[in-house]
Amino acid sequence: MVVGQKITLGRIHGGRIVTVHVDQDTVTIDLGGDDIRTFRRTTTQAVRSIKAHLPRKARLPCFLARAFIPDWFLTGASTLKSAPELGR
Repeated sequence: MVVGQKITLGRIHGGRIVTVHVDQDTVTIDLGGDDIRTFRRTTTQAVRSIKAHLPRKARLPCFLARAFIPDWFLTGASTLKSAPELGR
């Protein structure tokens, strides 16, 4: 979001650090190299923050997250002993 206006660049540019130039009528985004995109401003808000937020950390993919789940949880095996096993 730039000056109160949502600007979409596409998934391919997600998490990338870009340079934004804000003029009175346009917002220009320099994506690096020769790739520059210009959008018409639809708001009149002033720039409130010069620093941007760091990109959020991605969650672990499910195949990696499974490595951290104990095997007994996945198989449903209980670690509690029943009454006959306790000698009652």
